[in-house]
Amino acid sequence: MEAFPNAKVILTERDPKKWYLSVKNSILYWYLEAHKWPMSLVNSSRVTQFRDMFHKGADGLPHEKDGVFGSTQVSKEKAIKFYEEWNAEVKRTVPKERLFVFRVQEGWEPLCKFLDVPVPNEPFPNANAGGTIKKVVRIQKAKAWAMVLSVPLMVGGVAYAAWKWFS
Repeated sequence: MEAFPNAKVILTERDPKKWYLSVKNSILYWYLEAHKWPMSLVNSSRVTQFRDMFHKGADGLPHEKDGVFGSTQVSKEKAIKFYEEWNAEVKRTVPKERLFVFRVQEGWEPLCKFLDVPVPNEPFPNANAGGTIKKVVRIQKAKAWAMVLSVPLMVGGVAYAAWKWFS
């Protein structure tokens, strides 16, 4: 709030157990897979930015073991505690007139009213429906493997062509 004192803040709340499962099976899954070889070769800067954003505690400072990823990897209970403490901290520090506690099931209307914008004439999006992240990770893995395997094949092909040409 210090950097942007007039900002409107949207806090998305949901059932803590469902939140935990969602994090575990989406952004945490992607984050852990992105560190594995060969995906780590193509994801390094994006993964670092992502890690830095999510390895923070309720005070906004880095807490590698206690942030979203750290707590989720430790236990369900620790993750839910982090989530509930984070939400409480946001509610405590953001002035009520600038805070909107949003539940996705409510759709566009209350969100647009808070932001003072017109309601879109389309259904409220649900981009992270079950399995979407895992599908994206599979595609990223295939691309990473294709990149890794294509380099030696190209070098080998050029070396073979050169050998044939000069022999």
